Amino acid sequence: MKKLVIFLALCLNFSIFEIVIANSWDIKEESVLGNTINKVVCKNDDFEIIGLDKVKIWTSQEYVIKSKSDIKYHDVSFELNRDWIIIDTAKWEKYLRYFTKEWKVKLSANFISLKWCEIKLEKDIKIYKSEIVYIWSETNDISADIDYLYENKLVLFKKIILNDDIRLIKANEGITDIIYWNIDNIKESDIIIMNTNDPNSIFSIFLKIISNPNTNISLEKKKIYIVSDMGKNLAWKLLAQHIKSIWVQDIYVLQNRLLLNLLFKLWENKYTLNDEWFNKIWYDRTPWFLSLNNLVYNMIYWWFPASILWFILSLSIAILLLNFLKHVVWIYSFGIYNPIFLSICLSIMEFKLFIILILLAFISTNIVNLLLKKIYLLYNAKRSLLITMYLIMTIIFFWTDNYFNFNIIDYSLFSNIFMIFPFLFIILIADKIFHEDINIFSKSGSILFLQFLIISIASFYIINSLWIQYTLLSYPDLLFIIALLNILIWRFTWLQLFEYFRFYSLFKSIDSEE
Repeated sequence: MKKLVIFLALCLNFSIFEIVIANSWDIKEESVLGNTINKVVCKNDDFEIIGLDKVKIWTSQEYVIKSKSDIKYHDVSFELNRDWIIIDTAKWEKYLRYFTKEWKVKLSANFISLKWCEIKLEKDIKIYKSEIVYIWSETNDISADIDYLYENKLVLFKKIILNDDIRLIKANEGITDIIYWNIDNIKESDIIIMNTNDPNSIFSIFLKIISNPNTNISLEKKKIYIVSDMGKNLAWKLLAQHIKSIWVQDIYVLQNRLLLNLLFKLWENKYTLNDEWFNKIWYDRTPWFLSLNNLVYNMIYWWFPASILWFILSLSIAILLLNFLKHVVWIYSFGIYNPIFLSICLSIMEFKLFIILILLAFISTNIVNLLLKKIYLLYNAKRSLLITMYLIMTIIFFWTDNYFNFNIIDYSLFSNIFMIFPFLFIILIADKIFHEDINIFSKSGSILFLQFLIISIASFYIINSLWIQYTLLSYPDLLFIIALLNILIWRFTWLQLFEYFRFYSLFKSIDSEE
């Protein structure tokens, strides 16, 4: 009796096990060399189909099966379906397809893994007729609805979102990495939209990428839309230095408020070149008349860096301000153009290096002034001694900084040989400011030094103002007006503004006598 109970229990357990297996797996019988075996259809998360799910039309794509746990498999077959209709099959370990139509398809892969487990994987693939790349910052005008609208039109709308802070981008060069990560989308794109006020930086990176033979990318047949408030004139000149190397033929400029209009026109495919909202930039037309505007454009297009040119142009405004303050207001500046030289030094150097060199120049000047009280020297000998003392003090400081690993100075700045000019400008300016005949710590000396600082700081902000730089680069013919204003200022023969305050009591007494 006991044996019968045990036998029935074993039979019951085996039946339950078969029921569980039958419910979880689909058991199929298959004859192999006359023997019947069980093939189990099961789902396995260890496998996936590797390949792009968003594909551009007229491109070839390869799809393979990958195991996350390195499990072996065999008997691979692929099926490409559209609306449940099989349009292609292949029995290879890799599936290669050249897509010639825009549609939505499903790729199925059937294969057998270890222990005769039959696995079926699926991957949805969308083939797009065109691709639009949107570069820069994600604004409130761009939302998920835009992606959905283009998706229904089988147009791939790819966003490349970068950092909004251009200073941070230039500091860590993160923009270059992001562009490189999305190089495939840029390569396959038909239209590129740049929402930025500094397209010059992005085009510089494009030029760097194109010059790399490994990238194999060309922008020649792409349309580029620059969404910016900088204006057509400025964009025309800023991009001129890159056009000759990048060979872009279709570039359009529009304002930020027209971004949505552009996106919907591209979605409707109703955009025409004659649309007054979008200004096309032409580079294949030679200007027929001579002007500063055309000369500046040709300089940038052929050889001259735009950054140096707008720096030079902004100096004209700084000089105009200096002349006005000196001749009309009567502010002392320790020489004619020393405030301009000081602002140039501060613009080129980092602030920490600038302050250190000013302190070294101050110390050197005071040491020389003390020596001159004991030793008589001619003027040229005094200047030579001052420069020599300044060089000695600078070398001692640099040696101390390196020897004790203070790392106060970034010595990579001196890799540019032209750094020698602001380096020497500082000691020449210090000679004027900290002259032996002028005590800047006295009341009158402090007032003079304060006036000098006001002019220098104002000149620095004018030289580095992007608005002034971009305005003069857009309309360089303004230099003629600036020259005329300088002539009018130097022909000013009335009393200066500070003289009215200085002689106010005298004017008042004269009026009372009359």
